[in-house]
Amino acid sequence: MNVLSLFDGMSCGRIALDRLNIKVDKYYASEIDKHAIKVSQANFPDIIQVGDICNLDSKDFLDVDLILAGSPCQGFSMAGKQLAFDDPRSALFFEFVRLLKDIKPKWFLLENVRMAQEHENIITQFVSEAYEGVDDVDKQYISLFGYPTFVPHKINSSCVSAQSRNRLYWTNIPNIKIPKDQGIVLKDILLDDKEVDSWKEPPRWLKNNWGDKSRASRVPTEQQKANCLTASMSHSQVNSFVKKDKYKFLKPLQVAKNVEKVRVRKHKVDIPNLQLLLRVFKKNSGKTNKIIAKETNMPLTKVEHWFRTDTSFAIPSDDIWHKLKKVLDITIDDFDKQVMEFETRDSVYETKQRVYGHNGKSPTITPSSYDQLIGIGKLSEIENINENPKINKNHTFGAKERLRNMENNEIAATELGNSDLFGNQVLTNGKAFTLRAGNPNGLVLKKDEEYFYRKLHPIEVERLQTVPDNYTNHVSKTERFRMLGNGWTVDVICEILKNIKK
Repeated sequence: MNVLSLFDGMSCGRIALDRLNIKVDKYYASEIDKHAIKVSQANFPDIIQVGDICNLDSKDFLDVDLILAGSPCQGFSMAGKQLAFDDPRSALFFEFVRLLKDIKPKWFLLENVRMAQEHENIITQFVSEAYEGVDDVDKQYISLFGYPTFVPHKINSSCVSAQSRNRLYWTNIPNIKIPKDQGIVLKDILLDDKEVDSWKEPPRWLKNNWGDKSRASRVPTEQQKANCLTASMSHSQVNSFVKKDKYKFLKPLQVAKNVEKVRVRKHKVDIPNLQLLLRVFKKNSGKTNKIIAKETNMPLTKVEHWFRTDTSFAIPSDDIWHKLKKVLDITIDDFDKQVMEFETRDSVYETKQRVYGHNGKSPTITPSSYDQLIGIGKLSEIENINENPKINKNHTFGAKERLRNMENNEIAATELGNSDLFGNQVLTNGKAFTLRAGNPNGLVLKKDEEYFYRKLHPIEVERLQTVPDNYTNHVSKTERFRMLGNGWTVDVICEILKNIKK
């Protein structure tokens, strides 16, 4: 079999083919990232690197039997701005379509993220049109009107790995089924403490540096008093537990968050009228987006979103607002405060600041997963707070009474229900929190149990993507995490490609 892998990355498709014992005569890889190429060539020296997809001539690949592709997805992702085909990275999808249409290989496989239904339909339309007139399309992909229609298969990597990763797969390979859930969770793929040098070394934000860290980001050690409990207690960096054996987690189990200072707008922005203002003054100025981009010294792709009327509209940043007003000759000051004034608040800004328990699935691995934190330890027996006569969860105690009740660590913790699974926090071994009026239900443990945080090891991330151990160890740790986050879950690809053999 001859294979053309577009946006090849670290060649996850080749790993899958080898795992299935499918003989590969030629494997053409279109990739421009030097680190990914280095990893691919180190593991498969026979891979033929062909460079940038934009420079490929379809006539050179007419012998290809299978095209694999995972075009850049940042513009489509439901977790992002969903700029879709307006995003230059997502526009590379059409290079894939060009080659698919010209080559029409016997098989193809396209992977991408979950996205808005309208974008999903557009991709379905283009890949289906590429096979119009082809006679040997499997009948399951032929619509009632006689045309090929390749609707994506929705598969979550959690079925075959310890990672929750929902993806869409367009293919003409028949008989694709959702893999049977193997029940693998994060703790099943973790290295033991002898294999991880930094096993008990806390990440930077967990180190208790009282001099230059904000109070929100401190974590008490066993010998120190706990932080003052505030209304945002669900964001404290302490341990959260669930009743032993009561819940079986097959989804990411978030056990803590790292609070950081974030910059947010001080005033609500009147979006409809701001959009109207910008469009009217742009029209009066007679300037195009290209001219405005040049005069404001901003990328054209950013400028275009200032004049959109849909969900892709972007508010001009505060550092460019006055310059934009001058370029468009806007004399109205009504929006100055809305656009320019900000304040800082305690919040959890990035998903990488979340801490996940080892008894559930890992969250989706991303290129920045080197900052992903996991909590390692034993689960604790949790008792219902109503069983303790000293506590009435509906009553707000005075400060002295609350401290008296807490001082000996005798208060039983609240039994965690499904709707309040991750918000309640538990402190082990240290002093109890100072309770505030809005949080009379502080949690402590009746017995000490080992628990600590650490980052994921690169080998563990490889296992989350079902990639062989140390497959990526030819580059730096940062690059390993980045390419693994951009890669495929190999065992999912195997589940799809195995039908070629059948």
